[in-house]
Amino acid sequence: MKFFSEEDYRKTQIGGMLAFPLSREGWDEHLEFMREIGVDYEVQAKASLERNRGNMLALLPSSLHPYIHDGTINRPYTPPDLANLIANWNQELRDRNRERARKWSEAYESIKDRLPSGAVELSERSLHDAHFVSCERPATEHLQLTFGQSGAGEGDEVKIRLLFTGVRFADLPQNLEPADWYMQEFELIDGGFAVSILLEQTRGEVGSFVELRIEAEDLSMESL
Repeated sequence: MKFFSEEDYRKTQIGGMLAFPLSREGWDEHLEFMREIGVDYEVQAKASLERNRGNMLALLPSSLHPYIHDGTINRPYTPPDLANLIANWNQELRDRNRERARKWSEAYESIKDRLPSGAVELSERSLHDAHFVSCERPATEHLQLTFGQSGAGEGDEVKIRLLFTGVRFADLPQNLEPADWYMQEFELIDGGFAVSILLEQTRGEVGSFVELRIEAEDLSMESL
């Protein structure tokens, strides 16, 4: 990926996990809401920290490490000094992400009219969180990726098939499942286009990402 990286997305996920109320009243309301939906916030927070401790230590600034080690980083009634450190880090992250998104959008718009119609459709029809279903290679120069996406009604699912033709290069890991669509970036190459697709391979918590790269002449999308 040229504009975004696996680390950027992992930081964004960590930032979302550390979006806390900034006042005691806010915490009281949040904890009451969690109780109403049958969730023990303390138990959940402790388990989440244990699962993500390594990622937090790797991705968060050293000023936050003591709170990770003593287990207070995601506990209720965050002390003001800690709340401010987290809020400032999150704001800087959002600012960087907005700037990356601006550059990504400008780059896409500059090549949009030279991309295949299927690539434009893929860019403008969000597949975010669509889950990987299958990968098929019916011919040397053909590649099919199928994803499942929630439909209009509860429990409905639509299958989206991406058919790449004139494939000249495909970097695809052997085992992709389970994996959810996260982001894509297009670029032009001689005689065609390239797409980098970032998939998240662990659902619910900060997980691992895998990047697919496909170079082809054309792309079409169809709903199954």
